[in-house]
Amino acid sequence: EGDPKVAAQNVEARWVTVDGVGNLYLTDELTNVILKVSGEESRAGRGKPHVIYDGALHAEVNRPGGIATDNFHVFWSNKAIGTQVGSVVKGAEDGAQPGSPPQIDAIAKNANKVYGVCLSQNNVFYTNTQTFLYGVKKSGGAIATVSDKLLGPRGCAWDGDGTVFVADKTAKAIYSFAGNMHVLAPAQLTKAYEYDDAFGLAVIQAYSTAVAALVVCLLFA
Repeated sequence: EGDPKVAAQNVEARWVTVDGVGNLYLTDELTNVILKVSGEESRAGRGKPHVIYDGALHAEVNRPGGIATDNFHVFWSNKAIGTQVGSVVKGAEDGAQPGSPPQIDAIAKNANKVYGVCLSQNNVFYTNTQTFLYGVKKSGGAIATVSDKLLGPRGCAWDGDGTVFVADKTAKAIYSFAGNMHVLAPAQLTKAYEYDDAFGLAVIQAYSTAVAALVVCLLFA
């Protein structure tokens, strides 16, 4: 509502996510950093991001792509040597604190190049460059192939309830599946929308006194 404001400036944002209090998190693949803009600054239109994880200091940041947050941690993908430094990495929302060891954990190392990352209540889903959609628990552990039938998977998003959407750029489609599975396993994907070059996804929740309206937003790259 109202006039648009600059959410973040002087950054080449590859992917963005927002937590429950309006803090904005971004990946900058070019400068190899994970950035944060506080909710207060973002709402005021000041948009000055600061680095919370730097690839020059932390090997777990290597050409970061997708990013997601659950209000406690940020999860990002790496688009280079993910099998060594982490296909998906989990870090504290506040970032690396001076004088303290960084709270960084590579929760998956099965794909070299990963695009989209999204969260459900207890699960993390992510897409590689080929046909695969993977899932892993937020705490790490066994990795499941949720689907190997996609053509060019990219972004994904959770609706806050039970459904996860995933964009397939090559198939020109948005698929959905049940994402709140207790045991990660292959899932039946359903074509929800057809759209050319679908890439990034977001779900906007609009609440009234009785209902929540869900809208899928399509972004492009």
